[in-house]
Amino acid sequence: MMATKSSTVDQAVEDDMDGYWEDNVPVIPRGVQNEDTKNYWDDLMENREPLKLPYWVEEDGAQVIKNDEKRKIGWIGLGKTGHQLATLLVRAGYDVTVFDKDKSKADDLVKYGAKLAQTSNDLASQSDYLFLCVGHIKNLVNLMENSEYGIYDDIKVGGIVINHSPRDPEFEHDEKVYLNSKHSTLLDAPIHIGDNEDHQMK
Repeated sequence: MMATKSSTVDQAVEDDMDGYWEDNVPVIPRGVQNEDTKNYWDDLMENREPLKLPYWVEEDGAQVIKNDEKRKIGWIGLGKTGHQLATLLVRAGYDVTVFDKDKSKADDLVKYGAKLAQTSNDLASQSDYLFLCVGHIKNLVNLMENSEYGIYDDIKVGGIVINHSPRDPEFEHDEKVYLNSKHSTLLDAPIHIGDNEDHQMK
């Protein structure tokens, strides 16, 4: 059973945190947690339903794809590989929002039904599933940790981050530790070929 708001939550702390609970869901600022919120998110992660699959229906004599999944998918990085994978999700009927520094790379995806985020920070904060697909490890570190626009603090509490970018074991460990503190999960799924020095995605 999911934890609900408890009378044991200190009222002064709740007032100070402004929106600590919204619609019976705990909103957790970085580094703040108590037993109620921990139980809520542990239960949520343990009982999370998988993404719903698309299906075909007939409309006006034509077969069209439908998808009942309501959770939001974010995609950052629309290089050759990232664009192809994001396209599959969009055409499968998922609610997909994309971001790339070169916004023109999203033009055809928007025509297919994707939304275009204005910043990676906005996208990270609203995505239940956040896919990262940038071509170099240095770009990934910059995306996550840049002091001006890094998305670490914006990643949605309880979300799942799927990293298709090149991997670095130490950086991956740090990501997992931090995301765990936000009751989020990191799935490491790099897409690159060979042990090239630049960690370039192929």
